[in-house]
Amino acid sequence: MDVSDRRLQAQLSQEAKIATDFYYIRAIFAFAVFVSALRPEAFCPEPSDH
Repeated sequence: MDVSDRRLQAQLSQEAKIATDFYYIRAIFAFAVFVSALRPEAFCPEPSDH
């Protein structure tokens, strides 16, 4: 394995890590949206009678 192969391997593993991190961020965001959709008052509070 020469230097260019090693550099390419490092770049690919870095891109794979970024893609994995992005996947987890999207999953967490989707979960947060789902939870807030179950509780609509979190974003649109009902006007109180007081």
